[in-house]
Amino acid sequence: EVNIKIMVSLPQVKYFYRIYYKERLKILFPFIKRVLFKKYPKQKRLLGVWDVKSTNVAVGILIEFQIRLLCEAYEKKLDKIDIAFVYDAEKPTVQPKFSFINASNFHYHLSELIPILNTNPKLGSVFFFDHHDEFEKFLIKNQDQYDICPPIFDYMSGLRSDKDVFNIMRNFYFKNKFLPKLEFKEATSQWAKAFIKKYVGDKLAVTVNLRFNPKFTAGRNAKIEAWKEFFTYCGKDASDVKFVILGRQNEIGEKLKGLSNVIFSKDCNTNIEQDLALMAHSFFYMGITSGPASFPSLSTDIPYILTNYTMPNTPYAFWLKHGEMLPWQNEEIQRVTWEPETKEWLIEEFEKLYGKLDKDEWRNKLQLNMTDEKSLSWPYFRD
Repeated sequence: EVNIKIMVSLPQVKYFYRIYYKERLKILFPFIKRVLFKKYPKQKRLLGVWDVKSTNVAVGILIEFQIRLLCEAYEKKLDKIDIAFVYDAEKPTVQPKFSFINASNFHYHLSELIPILNTNPKLGSVFFFDHHDEFEKFLIKNQDQYDICPPIFDYMSGLRSDKDVFNIMRNFYFKNKFLPKLEFKEATSQWAKAFIKKYVGDKLAVTVNLRFNPKFTAGRNAKIEAWKEFFTYCGKDASDVKFVILGRQNEIGEKLKGLSNVIFSKDCNTNIEQDLALMAHSFFYMGITSGPASFPSLSTDIPYILTNYTMPNTPYAFWLKHGEMLPWQNEEIQRVTWEPETKEWLIEEFEKLYGKLDKDEWRNKLQLNMTDEKSLSWPYFRD
């Protein structure tokens, strides 16, 4: 038999009480008071539901979905938009063309899209549900707090989250005479300006989005040889322009290697939010209608030249005919062709837009002389 005596002094007891009880009670009582007596506002929020099972994991579609959510929030006078990504962990997508996305790499693909959410000026909370059952339990518990978009019937029917998005935006535009805009936080805008200052210098920054993926929607690929000939032409006849390529460098980098008037944003490991910010702050934008092109094409103030346009989806065929323009398109500074690009067409459209835009106005708006390149350490820089 072993007798153990524990000697505890009064100071030790006081210390134990102060550390393990008193400090916790300081937190506990205000929390209880908050739960029992605080009156929470009853203002609803909009809940955007992105069902990965039925909806493409794609940049352009998420950009369009953000605008659709802003339209809904404006109509319903809601100040905040929460977003729920819903997927099944073991089999995130069942769409054949996204068969390369699986349980082991899904989160990497999803993480490439998430920075887009930072451009939503009404963004509230973001949720990730790795099973549809978990999301539905959340919805039942919180249904009084939300208006659901798309409607719950669409979700339960397995319809795409971006169903009818262009019809909704079109109707909103005709009713309200504008489309809501995605916006950039000050840190992002400062980063874009610092990028242009460092890598473009005193030249005019023209952003270009190209893609070349023969295994995935090849019909939307850029005609790389036409673009290369176009860039070569501009190197001689538009020497005050620097082209910033935004696409994946592993798809097009080698094909455009050696062009002194071309740089790649991906050399700086940019994410999609930064690439969109470069579009918004550039002199103008050129490219194919793939992914990021949804951002300028849903604006009225970003000058652009888009080539090889394809209809967003067959349900819009009754109002968007081949060769027509989007209702909100600014004819003066925004140009779309439904045909594949050629060197001649690129040169012609480039020279038209280059001649229309005020170069000094663009430079004065950016105020690069007031931009500090420390902003390139985004988002970690300090004032």
